[in-house]
Amino acid sequence: MCFFRTSSINRVVIMATIVAGLLGGCVTRSADDLADREWVELKSDHFIVYSEVGEFWSRRMLQRLEIFRSFVISHLDLAGADNPLPFRIVLLRNASSLQAIVPRSDIFGMYQTTYQGGMALVDMSARAQDGTSSLEIIYTPSGPIYRTRTGTRPISMEGVLHEYVHHLLANDTSRRYPLWFNEGYAEYLSTFDIAANGQAIVGQAPMHRVEALQKARWIPLDRLFQVKGYEEGHGYGDFYAQAWAVVHYMLADTERAEQTDRFLDQLNEGEDLIVAFEASFDMPLQQMSAGARSRAKSRRTSSRRLSFETEIASDAVPRLLSLDERSVLLAEMILTFSPDRRVALPHLQQALQYNVANIRARALLAGLHMYYGEDQLALDTLNGASDDAMDADIQCQFGHFYADKAIVAVQERDPKFVGWIDEARRHYEAAISIDENHVEAYVGLGRTYILTDAKDAQRGFDALNAAFELLPTNMETQLLLGHMLFASGQYEAAENAYQEVIAWSRDAQTINSAQDMVGMIEENRLQYGKALEN
Repeated sequence: MCFFRTSSINRVVIMATIVAGLLGGCVTRSADDLADREWVELKSDHFIVYSEVGEFWSRRMLQRLEIFRSFVISHLDLAGADNPLPFRIVLLRNASSLQAIVPRSDIFGMYQTTYQGGMALVDMSARAQDGTSSLEIIYTPSGPIYRTRTGTRPISMEGVLHEYVHHLLANDTSRRYPLWFNEGYAEYLSTFDIAANGQAIVGQAPMHRVEALQKARWIPLDRLFQVKGYEEGHGYGDFYAQAWAVVHYMLADTERAEQTDRFLDQLNEGEDLIVAFEASFDMPLQQMSAGARSRAKSRRTSSRRLSFETEIASDAVPRLLSLDERSVLLAEMILTFSPDRRVALPHLQQALQYNVANIRARALLAGLHMYYGEDQLALDTLNGASDDAMDADIQCQFGHFYADKAIVAVQERDPKFVGWIDEARRHYEAAISIDENHVEAYVGLGRTYILTDAKDAQRGFDALNAAFELLPTNMETQLLLGHMLFASGQYEAAENAYQEVIAWSRDAQTINSAQDMVGMIEENRLQYGKALEN
């Protein structure tokens, strides 16, 4: 499934990847209960682990992630592996903790890209069927009852690696990945392990997916390849299991792996699906489908062993989160994953009661007020920061506040527009000077240049391109680039940008905006014809 959020100025597209698992029944914990628990934080250069399961599992998870990242960088051709935005992983004790954030009982992990980098939630108690069975005997007064007991195994580590693969693909600036490959590749790499001789084992079959395919309805590949949303995928069969089976079949053979690379490149270039497939592979679509299905259902899957350095030193020092930090972490999880943003409000207010100097809580609270149109409350919250609190998040929220006022002034033809725009830009620039990787400030700054003369456009292009490099999957940035190109008279380039949004965005509002602009260009093609030809 995919969730989307909009904010008052940014309308950010956020993707949540959900992995289906077999979860036991439990009593759902409330979000307040999570804030009362003891939370541990461990940091490395590339990861931040937040955990309610203690230091041991946190350190083990951090080390496994660093080893996996080292393998990916040394063996896989993925651009963006050095992206400075961290991957944040939240280790939750059980399904009850996860359901306190997301009210669903059929998931064990989620991933979303945010302005601060990727964030994932994982239920550490998750288990799934492994295909084994044993005889269970229950003795009763009437005699013994015999029944088959299905074996299960822990899958939380696979869940973490699965979500991190999404993070790596999201940061790959060399190409965009269709949903079937994104999920299938995440499953393919999620079973990564280290053999006794130090070799990496890649491509082991996730047995719960193999088991699911024994009963699932097989999805025709032409349909699988065109699935864009998680609800759509779930409506066809076991989307995750089949995506894994197809990707595993493609990558199990060196020649097919090279052909897959060409296929993905052609899809990125906008080529028709069938044309791209036939130009890339030496087999028809039906043969690919039959081969992947037969291999998976017969459990004839193979793995690869590759040598690499597995010793990764970890000097991360565990730190207990303070009461205000716990409240902020909980609020961020709610704002990122929950369908109701309002639930985060009392936790942010509580954080400021614990510590009035918590700048992150203040910035998030101000942003939430602006989201709901409570501008005065937002301004009061921002002004409550101490004069010496030169924080990028606070400066960015000030930028949003004045940018919103500028947009209203433009609509009302109010001459104060120029002053509000200048004030917004001043705050966005201040945020960037404090944190050169502040994606949200770059997006906000770029957005302001759409409202002014084309002579100022280059700074807007620079800001939006910087945002794209840091967060390539944010199709709102691509939409804004299209608007900038259109405003500067580069109509063909603008149309290409809008078409990319239509092809790759999963947010209906963003897609509709791009389609409206393409329609406008099409309707006025004679007027824009000369520019389009040039």
